[in-house]
This record gives sequence, structure tokens and C-alpha cells, in this order.
Amino acid sequence: MIYTLQACGSIVFWLLVTTLTIRTKQFGFFLTGLLLYYYSVYGAWSLLGDANGSDSGMRYHYLQDKLFYVRADGDYFSALLLYFSFIIGVIGTALAFTRGKALEMPILKSKFTLNHKLILGICFLSGALSLYLIKDEIAFAALMNISGYEVLSDDTVNPYITISKFFRRLALFPAFIGLASLLTASSSRFFAECKNSETYVFIYCLFLLIMGLFSLITGDKHELFISGIGGLVFYCSASQQVRYSLIAVLGASLVGGMALIEGLRGLAISELTSELESTRLWNGLEHIATSNEAFAPHMSLYGILRFDLPIQWGESFISLIASIVPRMFWPSRPEGVYEDYVRGVFAVEGQGYTIHHAAGWYLNFGVIGPVIGGILFGALLGFSYRSLQRCGSLSTVSRKIFAITGFSSLVACVPSLCRAGIEDYKPLGITIAINWLVIRLAVLNSKRQM
Repeated sequence: MIYTLQACGSIVFWLLVTTLTIRTKQFGFFLTGLLLYYYSVYGAWSLLGDANGSDSGMRYHYLQDKLFYVRADGDYFSALLLYFSFIIGVIGTALAFTRGKALEMPILKSKFTLNHKLILGICFLSGALSLYLIKDEIAFAALMNISGYEVLSDDTVNPYITISKFFRRLALFPAFIGLASLLTASSSRFFAECKNSETYVFIYCLFLLIMGLFSLITGDKHELFISGIGGLVFYCSASQQVRYSLIAVLGASLVGGMALIEGLRGLAISELTSELESTRLWNGLEHIATSNEAFAPHMSLYGILRFDLPIQWGESFISLIASIVPRMFWPSRPEGVYEDYVRGVFAVEGQGYTIHHAAGWYLNFGVIGPVIGGILFGALLGFSYRSLQRCGSLSTVSRKIFAITGFSSLVACVPSLCRAGIEDYKPLGITIAINWLVIRLAVLNSKRQM
């Protein structure tokens, strides 16, 4: 029965994703489907196969030792059913927004000119602030000859570590958008061609290389990953003539960078340059391919059902509202459902875990929760796509910029949303606001560069 559910659910889901992608011609929807499937139900194939005597080679046993062992029982069947209700709800709702006459993506009659000097200035300043906030931790790691990741993975050591990550996102995401807007060249739907585009492309690439090295030292690949996804989706939605060879090169560069970080982040800072070799890249790729990234969120709903955790009835919304105040100013700020999950399944202390977004909705509203969560996020995706389609008819520049940047921002946040509860809508909102604000300022302060 469980295999049948996994197979049938997968077929239905991918039929919906394919229909949505073909109908909208948006790479972003295919990528959304891929990410939702990976973080939600992809791990089930390995868990079920290994339970029947196979050896998938996936590295999830470490998690089971720290959390609980997953068995192909009734609770697992229910967890899979709820996961499929969530991801099918997302794609099905987004598909509902495309009903009726299909609209062609707009080409603005009066295209915007971006001030790339301003974008780059904001990115360089944000990157410098991100480094400044954690300079003591990096110096300590270098002095003690340990990895930066080991020191920075515990944000209780320095409350500014979280703020440093915010500035890293403020540095990376607008840089990827700026680069993507230049790569569309004369085929851009929204932006005028830049006279000095080759120079700016070089500066953007140099800056992203510097930030990649920064990410290598900190061992944090998450900000690079979601910002890179956002840049790829932005390019596809902004270009009239998408060059898939360019997407392949950029995508391979992004995966290669993540693989290097994955392969080297356990090393001391002093060892990074001496160990920078092709075998580390291959080891990183192998580590990503067999990573427990697909299992940590996938296991959470099963654990909640197996340990019969009580429904918290809206606790996440209280935590979400309270999170407006930084924890450094309110140490006893209300907790979210993640803490309920970790305590409820008796997880081994001393490391962080992951709760799936659907599991977070379940802990708040029971069985109907994942359905509500899927419909809500699907509606946000569908609305952002329709806004993008209609941006030419929107009345103000601010609304047009919000429509142009909103869809790619939402798709980019799918990995982080799948790995957190309802509380993650705060960083999602911050990401959307960051991109809108930077691009709006770049348009407001632009000069004709044609």
C-alpha cells in the first residue's frame, strides 16, 4: 500500500507540474516542483527500498540514531499521504490561477534602466557588514585551527550570526538579479540594455566569487543556494529568448560552488587553500547526492505521528508575530513548533534538526493543516505569477517592480520554506522586501546607460 501511494502520488504530482510548466512556460514552476518533491517525498524511495533489503547508499542513518527509526507502518503511510496533500495542494492551487485564457508574458513598452553602481554598492556594503559582524568568530576559528562552520553553526555564541546571514542574503540575492538582468541583454522584457554591460557582468561575477569564498570560510551554502536559484528563475522570467546553455553553465557553477563548500567546510581555515583540489569537488558532489537534506524534513511528520504529539492550535502564528522582536532583545520570546517537535520526539541534544513545512502546519491545525498550508503557498505562487503577467498594466513603478521580483523570490525560498514551519514566512517576506527595495532604488536612481 505504501509503495502504491508513493508511486501514484508521484505520478499525479508530476503530471500537475508538467501541465503547469507547459501552460505557463515558466522554468520557475518546474524548479518549484523539483524542490517540493525533493524535500517532501523523495527520501521515501530510499527508506522503503532499504526497509526491503536494498542499499540506497544514502546517509540518513545518522539522523535515525539522533531522532528515531522510520518504519513502513501505518504512521508512515499517513505521513506520506499528508505530504502529498501538501505538495499537490501547492501545485494544484498554482495551476488554478492559470485557468482561462493563457496570457503571454509582457514586454514593457517603457523599459526600466537599472543603476548597477547602486546595486553593486549595496551588495559590497552588505557583504562587508556580514563579515564585520562575525569577524571575531572567524578570527577565533583561525587561531584555534578549526573550521569556521564549526564555530558559526551555533548562533547562540553570537546573536549577530543570524543578522550576518541576513546581510549575506542582502548581498547575494540582488547581485544575482543584477547579473541576470544584464545577461538578458537586448531580449529583456523589463529592463533597457546597459551600455557598459560587459564591465558590470565582470564586476558582478567577481563579487559573487568573493562571496563564494566568504561562504567557503563560513561553511554556509544556504544563502548562496537560494540566491542562485532566484537569479536563474529571474533570468528565465525576464528574458524573451532564454538561453538554456547559459542556464546549464550557471546551474553547474552554482552546484560546483555548493559542492566545494560541502567538501571543505569541515576543514580548518588554514587548510582550505591547500585542500582545494578536484577530489574535494567530487567528494562534495557525492556528499550532496547522498545527503540527508532530503530525509531530515521528510522524517519529521512521521515522528510527530509516531510519538502522537499534541496539536498546538496556532502556536506558530504567535511565534511568527513575536519574532518581530529579535531574540537578543527578548530572550524568553515564545517558541515555535520546531521546539515542540524536538522535545516531543526526544531528539538527542547538541545539534539542530529540521521540521518540514507540512509538519509545522499539522502541529498547528491537525490533519487539515498541510492542506491549508499547500493551498496558501500555492495561492502566493499563483498570485505572484499572475502579477508578473500583468505587470505592464500595473499603475505604479513600485507595483511593477514588486511583480517583476516577487515570483523569483518566492521560488527561491522553497528550500528554506520546506525545511521550517509557518514561522519561516518572516524570512520569506524579508527576502521579497529586500529584492523589491534594492531594485526599486536602482530604478529610482537610474540614469540612462544606453
